[in-house]
Amino acid sequence: NREKAKEHYIEALGFAPMDPFLHMEIAEFYKDIFIANSHSEIQMDGANIVREILHHYRQAHLRGDGEAALETIKFMLHLEENEILLPADNFWDLPQNDIDEAFTKLYEMAYLRREEPIFLERIEKMKKRTAKEIDDLKLKAIRNINHRSSIIRLGT
Repeated sequence: NREKAKEHYIEALGFAPMDPFLHMEIAEFYKDIFIANSHSEIQMDGANIVREILHHYRQAHLRGDGEAALETIKFMLHLEENEILLPADNFWDLPQNDIDEAFTKLYEMAYLRREEPIFLERIEKMKKRTAKEIDDLKLKAIRNINHRSSIIRLGT
C-alpha cells in the first residue's frame, strides 16, 4: 500500500528531520512512484511529486549526503529525456530555461561535497563558468574539506 508507505515516511521524518539517509530514502520512494507513473496511488499529481523529490534530495545534500546532488542530476536527466520541465519553485533554485546552468550548479554542489576531478571536468564542459570562477570553486572546496576535517579531528 503506497499511500500507507507515504504516511510512514512522512511520520519517520518527524522523528529524524536531520538524517540525510532518511531524506534520500524518501526521495527515492517518490522517484519510484513518479517513474512508475503511479501518482494516484499516493494521491499526488506529477508536479508535486517532482517538488517532493527535489526537496528531499536538497535536504539530504544540506545535511551532508555526498550523493544527493548526483541523484538530482540523474533525476533531471530523466525529466529532460521525457520533456518534463523543472518546477519554477524547485528547492535547488535551478533555472527552468537553462538546463546547462542547472547541471553546472548541481555539479558544483557535488564537487563541494566530494571534490572529485570528474565534476570539474563536467563543469568545464558545460562552459558556464570562467577559469577564475572554477579556480574560486576549487579554493572553496579545499576550505570546505579542511573545515570538515578539522571538525572531525576535534570531535565536534
